Amino acid sequence: DTLKPWKLLDSREIFLVPGRITVSSQAIELANGERYEPYYRVGLSDQAWMIAQTDDDRIICQTQYKHGPQKISLTLPGGIVDPGEEPLETAQRELLEETGYVCQDWKHLGSFCRNNNQYCGEEHFFWGTGAKWTQDPDPTTNLEEIHTLLLAREEVSNALANGDAPVLGHFAGLLMALQQMSR
Repeated sequence: DTLKPWKLLDSREIFLVPGRITVSSQAIELANGERYEPYYRVGLSDQAWMIAQTDDDRIICQTQYKHGPQKISLTLPGGIVDPGEEPLETAQRELLEETGYVCQDWKHLGSFCRNNNQYCGEEHFFWGTGAKWTQDPDPTTNLEEIHTLLLAREEVSNALANGDAPVLGHFAGLLMALQQMSR
């Protein structure tokens, strides 16, 4: 195998919003030995998403306005991994806060970087089963108005086909839901 990783020679932050975004200008050595700069790397906070299934085989989804695509979007419960928090803890906390549900069993489905060149942080996906409603969702004060939905497999599939999940992380998570439900 002739593929080699690049070498990081130097990196400096050129933009920073603590706990949210970092943009670095890097000098790298390519596999062929050539130096390349500036190469920009973007760091965003990691996020954890939960794909939660109820005992009657429905997936807990949400609709909410997402300013990236500037439209009402089908999403999964989840959010930013807080400093010192494990992604699973985030997934469990966000599921309870946003929907009032808890899951009895959890499985890690994978962690993926958001952008193959600039990085942009990681998204962590968890599959939860035995989801039960335990409390009213906590009121949110962080720019979120969320409506919770319980969707059957066919409804999730139709929503994806209709373009109702325009954010890649949520789209991927919902595809994972369909995969898990078919097992």
